Amino acid sequence: MLHVIIFGMGRIRLDLEEVLRRTLAVGLQPVDIALYAGTGKPLELRCQKCQAVDSYRISDIGSRGCRHCTPREHKVRWTNETASARMAEARLRPLGPYPRRTDGVWPAECMDCGRVKPKLRFTQVLSGWRCPHVNPGKPQLSEEEVFADFAKAGLVMLGPYVNTTTAVEATCTGCDRTVSPRPAQIRRGERGCGPCGVKRRSATMMLDHAVAAAVMRRVNLVPREPYPGSETPWECDCLVCGAVARPRYANVQAGQGGRDSCRRIAQSLRQSVPSAKAEAVMRAAGLEPLEPYSGNGKDQWRCKCLNPKCGAITEPRYATVAATGSRCEICVPYGFLSYKPSVLYVLMHPEKGAVKVGITNTTARTDRLGRFMSEGWIVMKVFPFEVGRDARMAETLVKRQFKPYAGFLARGQMPNGGASETYPLAKVTVEDLCAAVDTAAGGAA
Repeated sequence: MLHVIIFGMGRIRLDLEEVLRRTLAVGLQPVDIALYAGTGKPLELRCQKCQAVDSYRISDIGSRGCRHCTPREHKVRWTNETASARMAEARLRPLGPYPRRTDGVWPAECMDCGRVKPKLRFTQVLSGWRCPHVNPGKPQLSEEEVFADFAKAGLVMLGPYVNTTTAVEATCTGCDRTVSPRPAQIRRGERGCGPCGVKRRSATMMLDHAVAAAVMRRVNLVPREPYPGSETPWECDCLVCGAVARPRYANVQAGQGGRDSCRRIAQSLRQSVPSAKAEAVMRAAGLEPLEPYSGNGKDQWRCKCLNPKCGAITEPRYATVAATGSRCEICVPYGFLSYKPSVLYVLMHPEKGAVKVGITNTTARTDRLGRFMSEGWIVMKVFPFEVGRDARMAETLVKRQFKPYAGFLARGQMPNGGASETYPLAKVTVEDLCAAVDTAAGGAA
């Protein structure tokens, strides 16, 4: 009787009785048979003749004996007759002559099921390989045994039982999925449902709640529920602001901190410029702060111009002043001057089908209106203002009103700039722009 356990297509595992029989047949005895882990795993064997101990793979033994006392020339030399007889013992009928080497491909036909094994090697047969579709000498499991195995694994059989190597359709009672395991897999302890197996392994590998909660407390978060896993949002109370946060443990463990807003506040505090340094930067730019520094460089900061001829109150941003060194926007000697007389103009370009608004100082060195006229723009109306600050405010109100249509022309179509203040003539007419300027300027025209 052949003592094997079928694992799948061609995969076998000999029981301890068969291992002992094979090793004793070639004059070797296991040192500790309990250490046997499979035909392909090394096992210490002692030669009964020379008492030498060495590691052998059961799959490599075949008819060989001790590698220390067996001369090479005395090893078995297989002939076509002896090899065919060994194949017959394994219930296999060769489909050709012996290839004269044990590791050569030797196609054969199973005598029991009639299936052809086109890539069979003689070494497989010497190692105990048998046709996985039949198991002579070992009775098949009964349908009751298979049904009991499936029930123990949490499966309900749906399909008929054929043999231990044929898949049977079943339903998993844990997740209601339809799976198709082999009875042999279930017999050796597998559960049959992959997703449920992943959950079970995750549960066994999951971090202890106390350990995970300690990590969360380091970033001022107190869990409100049991630990759900590293990639699942975990509901916690933020000790900084009292809000409820749902960070992932993996993100916190990676150093991303706790609640987003509190983390950004803490980061900004770490990166914030000291008030004394920020005030020194503003004074170097000719601006005297009138209120404490907020700590955020993008916030507007109320300041007074230190120029005796100006003294205007403005609200620049510290980040802008620190990055560009810009000074008071009122008395700066370049660009658009807010304290100089200015005009707000309305232009139209018939060919491009566009209208435009803009501002310029009347005492500017460059004739901005002249440049636009050289590009084909027609001046439709000009609104004068005593100071540029009022002109800029009126322009801002007009642009805010027609913001959905702004940027009609691309920058490449406007060599002198101002593309963001262009609007489609089909949506915004000249009359619409003039009326909006009149309203913004309080009727000054």
